[in-house]
Amino acid sequence: MSLDSLGWLAAGLACGAGIAWWWGDRRRKRLQDDLDHLRDFAEANADWFWERDAQYRFVALTPGFAAAGFRPEEFLGRTRLDVCPEGTDEIVWARHKADLADRRPFRDLVVSRRNDAGVRVWFAICGRPVFDRFGGFTGYRGTARIVTDAIQRESELAEKSRELELAQERLLDFAAATSDWLWEQDSDLRFTYFSKPFSIHVPEGAAGDIGLRLEELPGASIGEAELAAQRTLMEAHKPFRDFRLRQTCAEHKTRTVSFSGRPIFDSDGRFRGYRGTAGDVTSEVAAADRARAAERQLYQALDGLGASLAIFDADDVLTFRNRAFSTSVSEAAKLGPGMTFGEIIDGLLARGRIDTEGVPAGDWRRWRMARHHAPGDAIDVTFTNGRIVQILEQRTPEGGIALIGTDVTQLRQRQRQIEQQSQILTRVFESIEEGILVYDANACLAMWNERAVGIIGIEKQMLRVGAPFVESIEFQLRRGDFGPCEDIPAEVARRLHVNRTQGSTSEGWRPNGRYIRAQRTLLRDGGWVTMFVDLTERRRFEDALREAKEAAETANRSKSDFLAHMSHELRTPLNAVIGFSEIIFREMFGPVGEPRYADYARDIHASGSHLLNVIGDILDIAKAESGNAELDEKPVELGEIAAASVRLIEPRAHAGQVRVETRVAPGLPKVDADARRLKQVLINLLANAVKFTPPGGRVTVEVDLAPDGGARLAVRDTGIGMKAEDIPRALEPFSQVDNALSRRFEGTGLGLPLSRKLVELHGGKLSIESVVDRGTTVTVTLPPTRTLRV
Repeated sequence: MSLDSLGWLAAGLACGAGIAWWWGDRRRKRLQDDLDHLRDFAEANADWFWERDAQYRFVALTPGFAAAGFRPEEFLGRTRLDVCPEGTDEIVWARHKADLADRRPFRDLVVSRRNDAGVRVWFAICGRPVFDRFGGFTGYRGTARIVTDAIQRESELAEKSRELELAQERLLDFAAATSDWLWEQDSDLRFTYFSKPFSIHVPEGAAGDIGLRLEELPGASIGEAELAAQRTLMEAHKPFRDFRLRQTCAEHKTRTVSFSGRPIFDSDGRFRGYRGTAGDVTSEVAAADRARAAERQLYQALDGLGASLAIFDADDVLTFRNRAFSTSVSEAAKLGPGMTFGEIIDGLLARGRIDTEGVPAGDWRRWRMARHHAPGDAIDVTFTNGRIVQILEQRTPEGGIALIGTDVTQLRQRQRQIEQQSQILTRVFESIEEGILVYDANACLAMWNERAVGIIGIEKQMLRVGAPFVESIEFQLRRGDFGPCEDIPAEVARRLHVNRTQGSTSEGWRPNGRYIRAQRTLLRDGGWVTMFVDLTERRRFEDALREAKEAAETANRSKSDFLAHMSHELRTPLNAVIGFSEIIFREMFGPVGEPRYADYARDIHASGSHLLNVIGDILDIAKAESGNAELDEKPVELGEIAAASVRLIEPRAHAGQVRVETRVAPGLPKVDADARRLKQVLINLLANAVKFTPPGGRVTVEVDLAPDGGARLAVRDTGIGMKAEDIPRALEPFSQVDNALSRRFEGTGLGLPLSRKLVELHGGKLSIESVVDRGTTVTVTLPPTRTLRV
């Protein structure tokens, strides 16, 4: 290349370099201008700039940060969460965390922190992510602006709004609590608003009441005079309270509604209508009606009282009296408005209606007026017509006097009668042979008679009204009335408790040689009455009777022993008489020759057999009474015993034309008994039944179980019967009922007594029921313990 070419190349390069420098300088100036514009725009919308690295740590802060009162060194190298806590709005902070995680820009994140001066500063943060030329995330850059004033204004505005809302809610609550409806009217006094439909005929939400005047409301009933007065008041634009109208509602029910309202005026003072409340006061009206009715009933009741009632005010002027008071006083004093108590008394005294009982009228009046102005206990006032009135006066809360007069004429007469009766009772009390001590609920002596002093042998000075029980009982214990006592105080306490809580009867010999019975009875008021009876003579008489009884029982046992011995002694020769007489009338060793001798021998045999049976019965009774009878007890069938007994008695029944029937209950268990003795009992009962039953009659034997599980045998007949008072005599030995028909039959009267003894030996019972001319039923009942269960 030539030199010129090199020169031109160099010149060209130099020229190109100059052009490139010029162009680069111009570009730098344009970039600087753009940067200045961006900085101006940013600084116009922010207070400082900030930058954070990929770990979200602050790496740069502009000077505006320090102007807000913060120190940069407290933030550099730390994350936002290290220096500013999260806010209370969880949704906002969750969205911000999601933006950071996704490397998205964010705007107007509001946080707060106190600066070095302790003032809380609120600022809004905006930021964008930063990436290198390879797309790697390097952090965030952004701006921050202080919004403390805006936050405070917003908070104040929210607080005022809340206060307004609360005031409105409070006003609405007050209005709703004091009324059922809120309402408005326009200047024509027509309703423009109801908080809810006024008429129950109008469905919820309907405007049936809107546009109506007060008197045009559905079912409204207002008197013409009341409506005219209310219209005049409202047309004068004056407030009103408690204007009431009656409204007929569904099902012909009526309610009363109270309206209250205030006029409304605009800023120019022009009348715009009314606003107010309305409430259903039906219950209040009904309550007031009931109160007035109750008041009328009270006055009627007071008028109907038999007692006189009058009320005087603080000036002693009569303000109320019932009919009884007017009737009792009007005879002597003409009652009228403004009459004082003193004037009433003067009228009664002037006409001589009051019996002052010998006291001068002036003195009596002064006494009565003093009692009236200083009321206390009730007093009696006697009228000259014989009536006695008890006067009770009391102060009223207003300072007046309430007077109640009760006619106690009959009561006082009754009290005088009671006093007389009390005197008689006292004399009777003293004349009673028994000693009496009456103690009250405090265990103190209230009453006694002189007889008690002699019977108990206690010192008379101990028997006085109010004398404590412990005093007399301690004296008796120390005297030894109840035997030796080691701990007298403890015994006194025990006897006091027993006397207060338990009634009792006790007997015993006293040291004075008397035998005393003490009977204690508790009283309802907590006291007790003790009666003392001197049983000394009676006890001696009872001891004599007891000795006589024991002697009689000894004699009776001796008699039974004698009868048992004599029965054995008589049986031996009697058996010989019976045996030899039988040999003779049967002619066992040849004919006796004269036939009459055989008849006599037969009579001797019959009489001897009868006498032997009587001796046997006597012996059995004697054994039973002496306790020597023994039972051969074995399981037996009562049905078999009944059948065997009926077979033995059937010939005699057939001869007397008496029908005998047997009724045995099925499935009867066996009983543990002496079969021979039971058969003897049943034969005796059947023999009596057949003997005392006329021809054509019937005898029935029944065998079954008693309700308690014991065995029962019953013999019923349709015979002559006997009186109820004769039954005990029929059960006595050798006794027969005095009956004309019964005398026709022979008998010793030992059958029923012997049967009863034999039944009682088994622990059973024999009972008789009989009606004259209708028959007799004898029932034998054995105890359940003798019934043998399978």
